[in-house]
Amino acid sequence: MSSLSSQTSSKSGGFRLSFSQHLSLLSLFLSLPFSIGRGVFALENRQRTWRRAIHDSVLRTLTSRKWDDVRVIAHGLDELEEGAALHWIGPRRYDRVILYFHGGGFSLPPSPGHLELLHAMKKDSKAYGGTGVVLLEYSLTPDHPFPTQLRQANAALTHLLVKGAKPSDIILSGDSAGGTLALQLFAHILKPLPSIPPPPALSAPLRGAALISPWTTYGVDSPSFSRNDRLDGLSKDFYQFLGDVVLHGVPKDELAWAQPLSADFAGLDKVVTHVLNIAGEAEGLLDPVNDIALKLERAGVDVKTMIEAGGMHEDMINNFSAGEGNRSESYRWLTKWLAEVYQ
Repeated sequence: MSSLSSQTSSKSGGFRLSFSQHLSLLSLFLSLPFSIGRGVFALENRQRTWRRAIHDSVLRTLTSRKWDDVRVIAHGLDELEEGAALHWIGPRRYDRVILYFHGGGFSLPPSPGHLELLHAMKKDSKAYGGTGVVLLEYSLTPDHPFPTQLRQANAALTHLLVKGAKPSDIILSGDSAGGTLALQLFAHILKPLPSIPPPPALSAPLRGAALISPWTTYGVDSPSFSRNDRLDGLSKDFYQFLGDVVLHGVPKDELAWAQPLSADFAGLDKVVTHVLNIAGEAEGLLDPVNDIALKLERAGVDVKTMIEAGGMHEDMINNFSAGEGNRSESYRWLTKWLAEVYQ
């Protein structure tokens, strides 16, 4: 399996731990065995396997802390003009292609779970004729604030079209912040953001968009954030922390592009035909995910929303990280939807 190589930088503006942060890391890792022992017997893990219970307990412990940014440098295969890169999973293919935007709060690089998911998508696409799968490596916040990522997603879509892909053969997909990026790109196509290059002209609507736990608002006012705070892998405070990082310095007149729930999607049916919207019953983002589904439906798009029982934020990615990706109900939904949309 191929993977993205990464490194951290100790140069000014890069990643450097203070003495207090070193102590915080030490205390965190010393606490992990206790967190795992407590977590595997927790009420919220009663329906999960041992492996998922351990994985989720570690995740809850790690994301209960606030982290400084880590600058990650990956080495791409197709360099884009906007400082980003496209990583193909297997051979390039433009007659059918899934353009994937990874999650991580715009602050973290792709995880092993993301790469496992993409390889599974590539392999399982053979059942419906096969498809190209390509991952966008975008620049990370806070070193590269909004609209950097939207600029790079726009360049990625333009690149595929220039290479011969037809809009009707392209599906955008992404989890969490990656789902945000797909929705930001739709907003840009409908009404171009003046501070970045214009969107490509579409001769037809894109085939579809598969959104996995899309991060549609950077606030935490929706009831599901409080209701699921102890059940989700990410705490309410951590959602707010990541949201504050993204919104820092964003002008008010650009919020409609930065935050999907603030965007006007009128006319979206001319941009994309089908949307799959996946969320977990136990994630903080559940209400906003349902809200964006209603907004897209009102714009005339065929939207299918799937809520996984007991699922947390990015449950599909977590399953792949724990080595149980193919057992994920949400992944089966995704595979079935892709087959239906491409047939």
